[in-house]
Amino acid sequence: MNQSLISRGRLVSEETLAAMTIALLLPCGAVSAALTPAALEAAAKKEGAVTYYSAQTAAVNDALVKHFKEKLGITLTIFNAPTTALKIRTQSEIDVGKLQADLVGLGEHMVFDLNEKSFAPIADLPRYAAFPKEYKTSKYVVTSIQPAVLVVNTNKVKKGEIAKWTDMANPKWKGQIAMLGINSSISISSMYVNLAKAHGDDFMKRLGAQRPNFQSSSAPTVQLAAAGEAALSLPISISVLPALERAGAPIMTVMPGPITGAQITVGISATAAHPNAARFMLNFMMTPEGQLIQNGNRLGSSPLPNIAGTYPLPKEYVPADEAVSRTEVARIKELLGSP
Repeated sequence: MNQSLISRGRLVSEETLAAMTIALLLPCGAVSAALTPAALEAAAKKEGAVTYYSAQTAAVNDALVKHFKEKLGITLTIFNAPTTALKIRTQSEIDVGKLQADLVGLGEHMVFDLNEKSFAPIADLPRYAAFPKEYKTSKYVVTSIQPAVLVVNTNKVKKGEIAKWTDMANPKWKGQIAMLGINSSISISSMYVNLAKAHGDDFMKRLGAQRPNFQSSSAPTVQLAAAGEAALSLPISISVLPALERAGAPIMTVMPGPITGAQITVGISATAAHPNAARFMLNFMMTPEGQLIQNGNRLGSSPLPNIAGTYPLPKEYVPADEAVSRTEVARIKELLGSP
């Protein structure tokens, strides 16, 4: 008998054993309605390890590593980098026929869409059916939503001075704005395109005339506002804010519409070295407990309702348009003077 059918010294029930046997015998891509969390956990513990390419924050990654090691005895190895770098690494490995990670979590879904055969079907996972349909496909799920907000230094900006995006065009803020470059990610490109649609080219020109200090990622951009080197910083992923707030940084978020942002999208490699551990991990990420680890302490907005401590999704939030016109992005880049 395969030892994965024994769970930590106790025999699995006949019903669970039958379900697991069916799942193991099914051809690739088939769906087993009888798959259970207990079966997944037993198989994952047998493998004992899982590798994750993660664009999530260090706080989330550390919490996931701790949970899997202390509660399950599974070693979770994470390669952490921004989405842009991870996307290149993932695509390069796919192109040579061997994706090294068991799971991939990016702030966009295009890599999954363009390489559908490189990712395993997940519709038979126990938590899949109940997960909100707008945050899943048969190959990936969105486990965290990261609205990109405007952050102000409260020592430099009086309450009410910045209430809408167009307030940034006030000459008072010239040389006082830190901004992410338009090509830093697809979600940021999409947000700037949305701003242009909402407020017009003239506003984008006036914003560019403010001599923004362009940065490549959220962390250094918001640090400029936290340190008082800028009065305003945008668009900032909410996941980087809790640590600064706990440290007493003089910052406050403003959420004028429209707001978009990254959606952490996770899929399982079709060539995963630890497929059962990968499936168990993704299933866990869809549970309320998994959502609390990823989005609690205001680290993100949850696709699930009523998860305590998560960031409320702004009313005017719209998902990033990953099919955004590169011609339009280039045009707005010129208006802003963005790198």
